[in-house]
Amino acid sequence: MASRYPRTAYGFTEALLGVAPSPIIATRNPTANDKGMLGQQWINKVNNSNYVLTSVVGGVSTWASGANAAANFATAGFLTVGNTLTVTAGGATVTAGGLTVTAGGAAVTGNSAFTGTLSATGDITSIGGNILAPGGVIASAGDLETQAGIVITSGGAAPRISSGVGAPGALAQPVGSIYINTGAVAINTRVYVCTAAGVWTALVTLA
Repeated sequence: MASRYPRTAYGFTEALLGVAPSPIIATRNPTANDKGMLGQQWINKVNNSNYVLTSVVGGVSTWASGANAAANFATAGFLTVGNTLTVTAGGATVTAGGLTVTAGGAAVTGNSAFTGTLSATGDITSIGGNILAPGGVIASAGDLETQAGIVITSGGAAPRISSGVGAPGALAQPVGSIYINTGAVAINTRVYVCTAAGVWTALVTLA
């Protein structure tokens, strides 16, 4: 239940002075049906959030969320941050539309989960972590590259990494594919790279 705390100001030249509306203390967030004076403050003491009534049009109230609105922040329009948006706990969820960074970048020190498609016109860099893609990784233009690992470049069909016991023989794989002989002992029969259709070249490993 919402409650108001009355405040009365007494002056020297006037008996009573007009003061700002007292805050509404409640255990829920305001809705479009909650009314008040413009500038009215609404405080939800349960989740430590605050709202301000900015307009009433056609009997519909618009309450703007305050700077320290609770752990969960919802907006039906745009959220504009002049400097830095920091999420210290929990996460940022976009249920419809998208997340667009027009300048600068998005740095994530933890994990990011995508149930749909992650598209980037620039680079996606993982420093000291992994990029896991159960559905596959597609590079429509450019290469998939690791700074300290395997670099795969393909102008046609996507190269693959496969393994088996024994040499690959004439195994049909796209050019650039890598084959690992799991039964090899010699350093020159462990790894092969496909250099042409059905042609595999052995690489010499260090150990």
